[in-house]
Amino acid sequence: VEGDSAGGNAKYARQCSKTQGVLKLRGKYLNCARSKLHTCASNKAINSLATAISGSMEALLDGKCRIGKLLLTSDADCDGSHINLLHLSLIDTLAPWLLEQGRVYVVQTPLYKAQVRAGKRAGDHFFAFDFPELEATLKREKLTLEQCNVTRFKGLGEMNAADLALCVFNRDTRRLLKIDKIRAKRDLAAFRLLVGADVSYRKRLLGFDAGADEDAGSYGDDSDPDDTNTD
Repeated sequence: VEGDSAGGNAKYARQCSKTQGVLKLRGKYLNCARSKLHTCASNKAINSLATAISGSMEALLDGKCRIGKLLLTSDADCDGSHINLLHLSLIDTLAPWLLEQGRVYVVQTPLYKAQVRAGKRAGDHFFAFDFPELEATLKREKLTLEQCNVTRFKGLGEMNAADLALCVFNRDTRRLLKIDKIRAKRDLAAFRLLVGADVSYRKRLLGFDAGADEDAGSYGDDSDPDDTNTD
């Protein structure tokens, strides 16, 4: 999970501590697709994940596994997607067998929760993963925005344990996206274009006008990610 706050709630939200483990992520992982193996193997955060999956970095590289599923659980925003792609980069580089064995999943976390305010259905609630789905859900339930308290989650840390249990740990109500080798390769190819050295391409891809206001600096640092190894 992403962050200390989400990690704390997750420990209360999980259904069984013997079968559902929680590993808190602090910051972003190293971009393994652009780093040497020895650099990845010496990274503290990566070693923590390797220990959770296999017992040690050596065991991970040898293909040993002590988990059934690896669920990547990040905030439902672009930063969370970035973190998930860094996870996939790590797995694709160090443990591609996890993808081949179908053990890797992304938890599709919701952006919205709508709870009915009053009437016979007071307290009923619905989760939605984007605003169009929220509108469609309310229409199907014959409700309006005015009849509901709508919460937009900034992150998993804002979800209480009960909501987190429904969205992440409950096998009947959570949404999982299985990541296979083909899907990972396709997503990582797009990711590498975003973090690559071609600044003008990246700005065009993100909707910036590369030919205008070049000195504004609104996009941020365009240095090569390899310079810091902190992607």
